[in-house]
Amino acid sequence: MTGSRLRGRLEAFRAKHSIPALGAGVVGRDGLLDADVVGVRLRDGDDPVQPEDRWHLGSCGKSITAALYARLVERGDAAWGARLADLFPDLAGSLDAGWSLITIDDLFVSRGGLPANLARSAMQTAFADPRPIREQRTEVAAQALARPPRRPGRFVYSNLGYIVIGAAIERITDRSYEDALAAHVLEPLGITSGASAHRPRSGGTVGACCCSAPWASSASDAGDRPIPSASSRTTRR
Repeated sequence: MTGSRLRGRLEAFRAKHSIPALGAGVVGRDGLLDADVVGVRLRDGDDPVQPEDRWHLGSCGKSITAALYARLVERGDAAWGARLADLFPDLAGSLDAGWSLITIDDLFVSRGGLPANLARSAMQTAFADPRPIREQRTEVAAQALARPPRRPGRFVYSNLGYIVIGAAIERITDRSYEDALAAHVLEPLGITSGASAHRPRSGGTVGACCCSAPWASSASDAGDRPIPSASSRTTRR
């Protein structure tokens, strides 16, 4: 595929879906074969997007979360097939009986019986919630698991499921999801910064969405932030 053919496809896709910018690459066995970008950095702006710009990757939070859990399994700290009832002993009194046989594996593949998302009002409220992020995740998990699962085994793409997984990881590691992710996945890979595409610009926390499923961290700006070293990491950023 030549660069001109790739650009034409990108322009057509961009026009069809009315998005400000789009990039794509073609990768073969020997590496990058072709790459191109089209559009502008800001909708209705005229500053063209560049190949070296930082790009949002939709729903990558899910695969990253799965990698984190897999690392915990490798360490012997977690196990595949773990029942949610066992992962949330502190919520045992409030979990609906329907969750007794549902496992974390079911949530990873969106077959656990959770709906797709939190209510929109809950997501909007989270922007201004000053409570520690772990406390917020616990509340979301408690509310979700207090209701009976909806047709478990049936596939329903669930962002909410990954918030619950994030809360489970916090119980396994006794640290925030963000800190566990940095320690077990990002830092070993040499990744020194990270961000949620849906963090608010004025602080607070932001609810789960397709790319920040386990409930994003608080931040004071919309750009990338450094990942703290092990010596400086706290339970909240």
